Amino acid sequence: MGKPALNDNARYAYRYLIENHNLQPHQAAGIVGNLMQESTMNTGARNPGDGRDGSDSIGIGQWNGERAVNLRNYAGENVSNLDRQLDFVLHEMKNGGEGYAWKQLQAAQDIPGATAAMISYERPQGWSRNNPMGGHGWDNRLAWAAEVGGANPADFVNIQAASNPVAAQAQAASGQAAGSAGASTSASAGDATADKTIGGMLGIDVPKGFPDMLKFASLAAGAGQQQPQDDTPRGGLLPSQPVQVQQLSMGQAQTYKPWEQMLTMFSQRRA
Repeated sequence: MGKPALNDNARYAYRYLIENHNLQPHQAAGIVGNLMQESTMNTGARNPGDGRDGSDSIGIGQWNGERAVNLRNYAGENVSNLDRQLDFVLHEMKNGGEGYAWKQLQAAQDIPGATAAMISYERPQGWSRNNPMGGHGWDNRLAWAAEVGGANPADFVNIQAASNPVAAQAQAASGQAAGSAGASTSASAGDATADKTIGGMLGIDVPKGFPDMLKFASLAAGAGQQQPQDDTPRGGLLPSQPVQVQQLSMGQAQTYKPWEQMLTMFSQRRA
């Protein structure tokens, strides 16, 4: 047996919450989706003995116990009026004991998030702050919210926990931890690459685990530094003349007398 169809009360409530309580469309949708699960938006709904104290659950929000008393005190003679019951929902969240749900609803960014926030207002069996989507009827709540909000319910069939603020915060913390671990791993991999590169450039094995030695080796080799283009000849004592580097031949060693060595040096200087 499928869930009941979205009705005129649900569509009216969606518009009323947006126009009279300045809610965003996704926030209004999350509220309506949950109220549909509770009562199909029937202001006269009554579930005898449903409360923890044995009291009846009444109205679109299926309030019982002290909350049902508060509804009657708030609405007075208009307790069965849809507008007044919707007003009471916002009154409880803003001014009553449902501030947590209001905070979550304000933080919600989409229909799944708003639905998860509003189920914290109802707190059905299976619900918990850490797992609001474990609450009874979650799939129906989300489907109705999507439908009244003009979305395709099928798009939210496999909705992830990140769609609600509480789970999103937990995932964000987990993601940060994973990111830190990833950065540490990347840094380690980078150090290992640097070890190989620098060792090859210097012709030595750079010990791992010694950051100061690694930095020194990096500076010595110029690794990781952008070197500016410099075409100036490097001629030592004669910077104005390029140094000609020639391959030395390994011929047979010759022995020169002192006066021959002097003559050879004098000839080279004149040349």
